[in-house]
Amino acid sequence: VDAYVADPLCGFVSSASYFYYFFKGIKDAFRQENIRQIKTSIPVYCFAGDRDPVGGCGKGVIKLVENWRAAGASNIRYDLYKDGRHEMMNDINREEVLNNILLFINQNK
Repeated sequence: VDAYVADPLCGFVSSASYFYYFFKGIKDAFRQENIRQIKTSIPVYCFAGDRDPVGGCGKGVIKLVENWRAAGASNIRYDLYKDGRHEMMNDINREEVLNNILLFINQNK
């Protein structure tokens, strides 16, 4: 906590326009016309914790993957981690998450 408080890049107040464009970007990520512009052969690995309220406890990742597959994505994989929350690379599933990321990268070189 002390390191966070001392870090000048942490603890700032975001502007209203930041939040507008942040949430607009999330909304736009699910629009079919935007999804269709993504190169469908690019390998994509999505993951989330099944206890992350930000992602609807996994529903957001599943919806994103379904939309991308419907648009023709041929190499997309996802994992939902049991009891995982929002910050998966620093959560109780850290080892499993990092191992799966590395495995996906090595399988898609």
